[in-house]
Amino acid sequence: NPGGPDNAEFVELYAAPNTSLDNLVIVLYDENSVSSYNAFDLDGYSTDENGFFVMGSGNVANVDMVIPAASIQNGPDAIALYLGDASQFPNGTAPTINGIIDAIVYGTGDTTAIQLLAALQMETLFPGYTQFDETAQQGGPGVIDVTQSRVPDGGLPFDYTTLVVQALTPGTFNIVVLGCTDSLACNYNPETTVNDFSCLII
Repeated sequence: NPGGPDNAEFVELYAAPNTSLDNLVIVLYDENSVSSYNAFDLDGYSTDENGFFVMGSGNVANVDMVIPAASIQNGPDAIALYLGDASQFPNGTAPTINGIIDAIVYGTGDTTAIQLLAALQMETLFPGYTQFDETAQQGGPGVIDVTQSRVPDGGLPFDYTTLVVQALTPGTFNIVVLGCTDSLACNYNPETTVNDFSCLII
Protein backbone atom coordinates (compact mmCIF):
# COMPACT_ATOMS: atom_id res chain seq x y z
CA ASN A 1 0.00 0.00 0.00
CA PRO A 2 1.89 3.14 -1.16
CA GLY A 3 2.09 5.65 1.67
CA GLY A 4 1.31 2.97 4.21
CA PRO A 5 -2.45 3.38 4.93
CA ASP A 6 -3.01 -0.37 4.42
CA ASN A 7 -6.62 0.26 3.47
CA ALA A 8 -6.67 -1.72 0.22
CA GLU A 9 -5.44 -5.08 1.48
CA PHE A 10 -7.37 -8.27 0.81
CA VAL A 11 -7.19 -12.03 0.39
CA GLU A 12 -9.15 -13.54 -2.47
CA LEU A 13 -10.17 -17.18 -2.79
CA TYR A 14 -11.29 -18.77 -6.05
CA ALA A 15 -13.23 -22.02 -6.36
CA ALA A 16 -16.37 -23.40 -7.98
CA PRO A 17 -19.32 -20.96 -7.91
CA ASN A 18 -21.35 -20.90 -4.69
CA THR A 19 -18.94 -23.16 -2.78
CA SER A 20 -19.49 -23.16 0.99
CA LEU A 21 -16.47 -22.00 2.99
CA ASP A 22 -17.70 -23.55 6.25
CA ASN A 23 -14.96 -25.15 8.37
CA LEU A 24 -12.24 -23.13 6.64
CA VAL A 25 -9.91 -20.63 8.32
CA ILE A 26 -7.36 -18.17 6.97
CA VAL A 27 -4.27 -17.90 9.20
CA LEU A 28 -1.63 -15.16 8.97
CA TYR A 29 1.93 -15.94 10.06
CA ASP A 30 4.76 -13.63 11.08
CA GLU A 31 8.35 -14.49 10.13
CA ASN A 32 9.97 -12.68 13.06
CA SER A 33 8.09 -14.63 15.74
CA VAL A 34 7.46 -17.69 13.55
CA SER A 35 3.88 -17.77 14.79
CA SER A 36 0.35 -16.71 13.91
CA TYR A 37 -0.77 -13.12 14.41
CA ASN A 38 -4.33 -13.31 13.02
CA ALA A 39 -6.90 -15.96 12.09
CA PHE A 40 -10.27 -15.53 10.38
CA ASP A 41 -13.08 -18.10 10.34
CA LEU A 42 -14.92 -18.36 7.02
CA ASP A 43 -17.99 -20.14 8.42
CA GLY A 44 -21.22 -18.87 6.85
CA TYR A 45 -19.50 -17.52 3.74
CA SER A 46 -19.35 -18.94 0.23
CA THR A 47 -17.88 -18.06 -3.14
CA ASP A 48 -20.11 -15.96 -5.40
CA GLU A 49 -21.70 -16.92 -8.70
CA ASN A 50 -18.33 -16.50 -10.43
CA GLY A 51 -16.37 -18.45 -7.81
CA PHE A 52 -14.80 -15.55 -5.89
CA PHE A 53 -14.65 -14.71 -2.18
CA VAL A 54 -12.90 -11.58 -0.91
CA MET A 55 -11.82 -10.91 2.67
CA GLY A 56 -10.43 -7.42 3.09
CA SER A 57 -10.58 -3.82 4.23
CA GLY A 58 -13.93 -2.05 4.05
CA ASN A 59 -13.12 0.06 1.00
CA VAL A 60 -11.93 -2.87 -1.13
CA ALA A 61 -14.18 -3.49 -4.13
CA ASN A 62 -16.42 -6.56 -3.96
CA VAL A 63 -15.39 -7.34 -0.37
CA ASP A 64 -17.48 -10.12 1.22
CA MET A 65 -15.93 -10.22 4.69
CA VAL A 66 -14.68 -6.94 6.12
CA ILE A 67 -11.60 -7.00 8.36
CA PRO A 68 -9.89 -4.01 10.02
CA ALA A 69 -7.42 -2.04 7.92
CA ALA A 70 -3.78 -3.01 8.47
CA SER A 71 -4.74 -6.56 9.49
CA ILE A 72 -2.28 -8.12 7.04
CA GLN A 73 1.46 -7.54 7.49
CA ASN A 74 3.68 -6.62 4.55
CA GLY A 75 6.20 -9.42 4.98
CA PRO A 76 8.27 -11.43 4.96
CA ASP A 77 5.27 -13.42 6.19
CA ALA A 78 2.82 -16.11 5.13
CA ILE A 79 -0.89 -16.62 4.53
CA ALA A 80 -2.36 -20.10 4.84
CA LEU A 81 -5.77 -21.67 4.31
CA TYR A 82 -6.74 -24.54 6.60
CA LEU A 83 -9.55 -26.95 7.23
CA GLY A 84 -10.27 -26.01 10.81
CA ASP A 85 -11.36 -23.22 13.13
CA ALA A 86 -9.80 -19.95 14.26
CA SER A 87 -9.87 -21.20 17.86
CA GLN A 88 -7.12 -23.66 16.85
CA PHE A 89 -4.86 -20.74 15.90
CA PRO A 90 -4.75 -18.20 18.74
CA ASN A 91 -2.13 -15.51 18.22
CA GLY A 92 1.30 -16.99 18.86
CA THR A 93 0.49 -20.45 17.44
CA ALA A 94 3.42 -22.15 15.70
CA PRO A 95 2.96 -22.90 11.98
CA THR A 96 1.62 -26.35 11.15
CA ILE A 97 0.84 -28.35 8.03
CA ASN A 98 -1.98 -30.25 9.74
CA GLY A 99 -5.15 -29.48 7.79
CA ILE A 100 -3.39 -27.09 5.42
CA ILE A 101 -5.05 -26.58 2.02
CA ASP A 102 -2.96 -23.82 0.46
CA ALA A 103 -0.36 -21.23 1.45
CA ILE A 104 1.89 -18.49 0.14
CA VAL A 105 5.10 -17.23 1.70
CA TYR A 106 5.75 -13.69 0.53
CA GLY A 107 7.82 -10.58 1.02
CA THR A 108 8.29 -7.06 -0.28
CA GLY A 109 11.97 -7.11 -1.15
CA ASP A 110 12.74 -8.48 2.31
CA THR A 111 15.16 -11.19 3.29
CA THR A 112 13.79 -14.68 2.77
CA ALA A 113 11.35 -15.99 5.37
CA ILE A 114 13.59 -18.98 6.08
CA GLN A 115 11.87 -19.91 9.34
CA LEU A 116 8.35 -19.93 7.88
CA LEU A 117 9.46 -21.85 4.80
CA ALA A 118 10.91 -24.50 7.11
CA ALA A 119 8.02 -24.54 9.60
CA LEU A 120 5.42 -24.91 6.82
CA GLN A 121 7.70 -27.48 5.11
CA MET A 122 7.27 -25.65 1.81
CA GLU A 123 10.66 -26.57 0.39
CA THR A 124 10.32 -30.20 1.52
CA LEU A 125 6.78 -30.76 0.26
CA PHE A 126 7.26 -28.62 -2.84
CA PRO A 127 10.91 -28.79 -3.98
CA GLY A 128 12.07 -25.51 -5.44
CA TYR A 129 9.45 -23.47 -3.60
CA THR A 130 10.51 -19.84 -3.64
CA GLN A 131 9.19 -16.98 -1.53
CA PHE A 132 7.31 -14.56 -3.75
CA ASP A 133 8.47 -10.96 -3.57
CA GLU A 134 6.06 -8.35 -4.79
CA THR A 135 7.37 -5.19 -6.41
CA ALA A 136 8.56 -2.61 -3.90
CA GLN A 137 5.96 0.12 -3.66
CA GLN A 138 6.75 3.75 -2.99
CA GLY A 139 4.38 6.63 -2.32
CA GLY A 140 3.86 9.42 -4.80
CA PRO A 141 1.80 10.41 -7.86
CA GLY A 142 1.10 7.65 -10.32
CA VAL A 143 1.96 4.79 -7.95
CA ILE A 144 -0.77 2.19 -7.65
CA ASP A 145 -1.46 -0.66 -5.26
CA VAL A 146 -0.53 -4.10 -6.60
CA THR A 147 -1.39 -7.65 -5.64
CA GLN A 148 0.32 -11.01 -5.58
CA SER A 149 -1.94 -13.03 -7.87
CA ARG A 150 -2.04 -16.42 -9.52
CA VAL A 151 -2.63 -16.11 -13.25
CA PRO A 152 -4.88 -17.57 -14.42
CA ASP A 153 -7.10 -17.68 -11.35
CA GLY A 154 -7.06 -20.86 -9.29
CA GLY A 155 -4.62 -23.54 -10.27
CA LEU A 156 -2.84 -25.99 -8.03
CA PRO A 157 -2.45 -25.39 -4.28
CA PHE A 158 0.96 -24.02 -3.23
CA ASP A 159 1.83 -23.23 -6.87
CA TYR A 160 4.37 -20.41 -6.73
CA THR A 161 5.24 -20.59 -10.44
CA THR A 162 2.09 -18.78 -11.60
CA LEU A 163 2.36 -15.86 -9.18
CA VAL A 164 2.64 -12.39 -10.71
CA VAL A 165 2.36 -8.80 -9.56
CA GLN A 166 -0.65 -7.06 -11.09
CA ALA A 167 -3.19 -4.31 -10.50
CA LEU A 168 -5.97 -4.97 -7.98
CA THR A 169 -8.90 -7.06 -9.25
CA PRO A 170 -10.72 -8.19 -6.07
CA GLY A 171 -13.76 -10.31 -6.85
CA THR A 172 -13.00 -10.43 -10.58
CA PHE A 173 -10.69 -12.41 -12.82
CA ASN A 174 -6.97 -11.67 -12.71
CA ILE A 175 -5.34 -9.99 -15.68
CA VAL A 176 -4.01 -12.29 -18.40
CA VAL A 177 -1.39 -10.72 -20.67
CA LEU A 178 0.26 -13.18 -23.05
CA GLY A 179 3.87 -12.52 -24.05
CA CYS A 180 7.54 -13.14 -23.33
CA THR A 181 8.58 -13.33 -19.67
CA ASP A 182 12.34 -13.70 -20.23
CA SER A 183 14.02 -10.38 -19.37
CA LEU A 184 17.01 -11.34 -21.55
CA ALA A 185 14.87 -11.68 -24.70
CA CYS A 186 14.63 -8.88 -27.26
CA ASN A 187 10.82 -9.05 -27.13
CA TYR A 188 10.54 -9.17 -23.32
CA ASN A 189 7.35 -7.55 -22.05
CA PRO A 190 7.38 -6.60 -18.33
CA GLU A 191 3.58 -6.42 -18.41
CA THR A 192 3.29 -10.11 -19.36
CA THR A 193 1.53 -12.34 -16.83
CA VAL A 194 1.46 -15.59 -18.84
CA ASN A 195 4.43 -16.78 -20.90
CA ASP A 196 3.39 -17.67 -24.47
CA PHE A 197 6.87 -19.04 -25.29
CA SER A 198 7.43 -16.37 -27.96
CA CYS A 199 10.74 -15.15 -26.53
CA LEU A 200 13.43 -14.26 -29.05
CA ILE A 201 17.06 -14.18 -27.96
CA ILE A 202 19.38 -12.89 -30.68
